[in-house]
Amino acid sequence: MTAVPRLLTEMMHSYFEEAEADQGPGPAQRGMPFSIPNIKTSATPVRPIAKSEWETGRSPRCLKKTFKFSDAHSMAAFVQELLAHEIETGHHGKFVCEFPHVDVEVRTHDLDDITELDQEYARACDQIYEDAKHYRNDEYEEQAW
Repeated sequence: MTAVPRLLTEMMHSYFEEAEADQGPGPAQRGMPFSIPNIKTSATPVRPIAKSEWETGRSPRCLKKTFKFSDAHSMAAFVQELLAHEIETGHHGKFVCEFPHVDVEVRTHDLDDITELDQEYARACDQIYEDAKHYRNDEYEEQAW
């Protein structure tokens, strides 16, 4: 029998259903004067993932995005920070640099699929990109390679 890889949230689905059922009365029953529609309260530590411009690739499934830079210094800063993040987390993606673009792909190789770890990597890439866009050329020249 071949095991089918699944996302952690799929494997833990019944756990989250039980936790939601155990959380008690809704806002109106707890004495709150109002209720916010379409907002689901949860006692679980899971938060929704912010929507970004990352695409889902196929065969194998992966997250991918192209980052565009106005100058080579900010692009180099992005790549350097991304490499530092990969070393720190132990999770590595694939990126191809061809000025003014850096194409990034990430997936969990053991599962050949996208996991929460890949989504965290994508969020970190977005933050590193925002920081690198404000990188000054004189700061780059001061760094020792």
